[in-house]
Amino acid sequence: MASQFLCHFIRRHEGVRAQLYQDHLGYWTIGVGYLVDRKKGQWCDDELARRLTHHGFRLSPRMVQAYLDDDIERAQSSARRLYAPVWSQLTEARQAALIAMAFNLGHAGLAGFKNLRAAIIAQDWRQAQAAALDSRWAKQVPHRAHETAAILASGQPPDWWPLK
Repeated sequence: MASQFLCHFIRRHEGVRAQLYQDHLGYWTIGVGYLVDRKKGQWCDDELARRLTHHGFRLSPRMVQAYLDDDIERAQSSARRLYAPVWSQLTEARQAALIAMAFNLGHAGLAGFKNLRAAIIAQDWRQAQAAALDSRWAKQVPHRAHETAAILASGQPPDWWPLK
């Protein structure tokens, strides 16, 4: 089960919407960043999305949470596999940061951060921070990237998190 911090961290970055919306890249999404766009191999094309939106289609809070739980489980498995050599040595906050990246980028996206992986395995946290920020991802979602990179550097949750 995902930690309270991890769930809050992902919800904070992704937002929560019970209705279909187009994300910052134009892909149809629902819930907490749950991608449904046919262009990315899912089930919803533009016409269906427009019809569902017009008719007020909404997910229940229970369904939003179910999709989120499933996506977090998949992201956690991905991050654990990619960082297996050091996973158990990482603080809970650093694990959450990597899981959140896997949630946002997918397995292949996170696997593409070769310099980040090398820095984390070497436990060079300043280099890990720099590698996370030296990316197209950081340009696309700068607030999320800076907050995640700061967690990787410090090993601690951000100041806004009350339950340190």
